[in-house]
Amino acid sequence: MTDYDVIATERARKLRPDLDPTAGPGAARSHRALIRTLSVAHECNDLRDTGVRNAVTVIAQRRGMSHSTVSMILHRARTDYGVTVVDSPSGPSLAGALRIVSDWYRSSEGRDVLIEDLTAAGYPIPEDAR
Repeated sequence: MTDYDVIATERARKLRPDLDPTAGPGAARSHRALIRTLSVAHECNDLRDTGVRNAVTVIAQRRGMSHSTVSMILHRARTDYGVTVVDSPSGPSLAGALRIVSDWYRSSEGRDVLIEDLTAAGYPIPEDAR
Protein backbone atom coordinates (compact mmCIF):
# COMPACT_ATOMS: atom_id res chain seq x y z
CA MET A 1 0.00 0.00 0.00
CA THR A 2 1.47 3.36 -1.06
CA ASP A 3 1.31 6.61 0.87
CA TYR A 4 -1.27 7.77 -1.65
CA ASP A 5 -3.43 4.74 -0.84
CA VAL A 6 -3.26 5.52 2.89
CA ILE A 7 -4.32 9.12 2.27
CA ALA A 8 -7.03 7.93 -0.12
CA THR A 9 -8.37 5.46 2.45
CA GLU A 10 -8.76 8.22 5.02
CA ARG A 11 -10.40 10.50 2.48
CA ALA A 12 -12.74 7.70 1.31
CA ARG A 13 -14.05 7.30 4.86
CA LYS A 14 -14.99 10.97 4.86
CA LEU A 15 -16.51 10.99 1.37
CA ARG A 16 -18.46 7.73 1.66
CA PRO A 17 -18.87 6.74 5.33
CA ASP A 18 -21.74 4.45 4.28
CA LEU A 19 -19.47 2.31 2.04
CA ASP A 20 -18.46 -0.76 4.04
CA PRO A 21 -16.01 -3.01 2.13
CA THR A 22 -16.94 -5.98 4.33
CA ALA A 23 -20.62 -5.79 3.34
CA GLY A 24 -20.10 -7.98 0.28
CA PRO A 25 -18.20 -8.35 -2.97
CA GLY A 26 -19.95 -5.42 -4.66
CA ALA A 27 -19.18 -3.08 -1.79
CA ALA A 28 -15.57 -4.28 -1.73
CA ARG A 29 -15.18 -3.55 -5.47
CA SER A 30 -16.73 -0.10 -5.04
CA HIS A 31 -14.43 0.60 -2.11
CA ARG A 32 -11.30 -0.47 -4.05
CA ALA A 33 -12.37 1.66 -7.02
CA LEU A 34 -12.88 4.68 -4.77
CA ILE A 35 -9.47 4.19 -3.13
CA ARG A 36 -7.78 3.88 -6.52
CA THR A 37 -9.56 6.96 -7.86
CA LEU A 38 -8.64 9.12 -4.88
CA SER A 39 -5.09 7.76 -4.81
CA VAL A 40 -4.46 8.57 -8.49
CA ALA A 41 -6.00 12.05 -8.08
CA HIS A 42 -3.79 12.82 -5.08
CA GLU A 43 -0.69 11.54 -6.89
CA CYS A 44 -1.54 13.69 -9.91
CA ASN A 45 -1.91 16.79 -7.75
CA ASP A 46 1.43 16.08 -6.03
CA LEU A 47 3.19 15.68 -9.36
CA ARG A 48 1.64 18.89 -10.68
CA ASP A 49 2.74 20.74 -7.53
CA THR A 50 6.34 19.71 -8.18
CA GLY A 51 6.14 21.05 -11.73
CA VAL A 52 5.70 17.80 -13.67
CA ARG A 53 3.90 18.67 -16.89
CA ASN A 54 2.99 15.14 -18.01
CA ALA A 55 1.65 13.78 -14.73
CA VAL A 56 -0.83 11.44 -16.41
CA THR A 57 1.97 9.73 -18.34
CA VAL A 58 4.15 9.44 -15.22
CA ILE A 59 1.30 7.90 -13.22
CA ALA A 60 0.49 5.49 -16.07
CA GLN A 61 4.10 4.30 -16.17
CA ARG A 62 4.39 3.99 -12.38
CA ARG A 63 1.17 2.04 -12.00
CA GLY A 64 1.34 0.00 -15.19
CA MET A 65 -1.85 1.54 -16.61
CA SER A 66 -2.61 3.07 -19.96
CA HIS A 67 -2.72 6.84 -20.39
CA SER A 68 -6.43 6.71 -21.18
CA THR A 69 -7.19 4.69 -18.02
CA VAL A 70 -5.48 7.28 -15.84
CA SER A 71 -7.31 10.08 -17.66
CA MET A 72 -10.63 8.28 -17.11
CA ILE A 73 -9.87 7.83 -13.41
CA LEU A 74 -9.07 11.53 -13.05
CA HIS A 75 -12.28 12.43 -14.87
CA ARG A 76 -14.24 10.19 -12.49
CA ALA A 77 -12.52 11.82 -9.49
CA ARG A 78 -13.71 15.21 -10.71
CA THR A 79 -17.23 14.31 -11.74
CA ASP A 80 -18.29 11.54 -9.36
CA TYR A 81 -16.49 12.58 -6.19
CA GLY A 82 -15.95 16.32 -6.66
CA VAL A 83 -12.20 16.02 -6.16
CA THR A 84 -10.17 18.93 -7.47
CA VAL A 85 -7.52 17.67 -9.87
CA VAL A 86 -5.09 20.25 -11.19
CA ASP A 87 -5.15 20.12 -15.00
CA SER A 88 -1.76 21.66 -15.50
CA PRO A 89 1.00 23.04 -13.31
CA SER A 90 0.31 26.57 -12.15
CA GLY A 91 3.72 27.54 -13.41
CA PRO A 92 7.27 26.85 -12.48
CA SER A 93 7.50 25.94 -8.83
CA LEU A 94 10.34 26.35 -6.39
CA ALA A 95 10.41 22.59 -5.79
CA GLY A 96 10.80 21.97 -9.51
CA ALA A 97 13.63 24.50 -9.81
CA LEU A 98 15.41 23.03 -6.79
CA ARG A 99 15.14 19.55 -8.29
CA ILE A 100 16.74 20.76 -11.54
CA VAL A 101 19.51 22.63 -9.71
CA SER A 102 20.13 19.63 -7.45
CA ASP A 103 20.42 17.28 -10.44
CA TRP A 104 22.79 19.71 -12.14
CA TYR A 105 24.89 20.08 -9.00
CA ARG A 106 25.39 16.32 -8.77
CA SER A 107 26.42 16.16 -12.41
CA SER A 108 29.66 17.44 -13.89
CA GLU A 109 27.96 19.59 -16.52
CA GLY A 110 28.61 23.29 -16.99
CA ARG A 111 26.56 26.36 -16.22
CA ASP A 112 25.14 26.50 -19.75
CA VAL A 113 23.45 23.12 -19.25
CA LEU A 114 21.78 24.35 -16.07
CA ILE A 115 20.44 27.43 -17.86
CA GLU A 116 19.17 25.29 -20.76
CA ASP A 117 17.44 22.87 -18.39
CA LEU A 118 15.77 25.65 -16.41
CA THR A 119 14.65 27.42 -19.59
CA ALA A 120 13.27 24.18 -21.08
CA ALA A 121 11.26 23.59 -17.90
CA GLY A 122 9.66 27.04 -18.18
CA TYR A 123 11.69 29.00 -15.67
CA PRO A 124 12.37 32.54 -16.90
CA ILE A 125 16.09 33.33 -17.05
CA PRO A 126 17.01 37.02 -17.46
CA GLU A 127 19.12 37.77 -20.53
CA ASP A 128 21.97 39.23 -18.44
CA ALA A 129 22.25 35.93 -16.51
CA ARG A 130 22.88 33.92 -19.68
